[in-house]
Amino acid sequence: MRLLLIHPNADPSNITREIGLAPLRAWRCGETRFTPKGTPLEGVWRDTRWSHGFEVDKNATIETAIAAALDKLAGTRRFLASLRETGGTAELILSLPGDTHQGASISVQLLKALADLGIGLGIEVFPKTNG
Repeated sequence: MRLLLIHPNADPSNITREIGLAPLRAWRCGETRFTPKGTPLEGVWRDTRWSHGFEVDKNATIETAIAAALDKLAGTRRFLASLRETGGTAELILSLPGDTHQGASISVQLLKALADLGIGLGIEVFPKTNG
């Protein structure tokens, strides 16, 4: 599970300071593009992106994992509002393997907590590949 912040031109170091968590990946608009391993690519980033990966207990439910992440983000409401007001977005992304059946129900209280922080909920499913 990761938090992804996207902004037209924010400074990633300011995001790190305001969020209070170490980034998994971060880059600033206008910097030279690079792969996750650091290999340079052509062109420059068109926006600022900052992400943090949350450690999730393998026995945690999706709902308890989201709640734990939101607890860590509780003091960021003002910053996230400022980010949105200046053209940014915030999303908590769940990445699920596609080789097992999984299901979850997210309570309205937890959905409200996400909404109160202005954080969208994204779900990625990675299908099992043959080969």
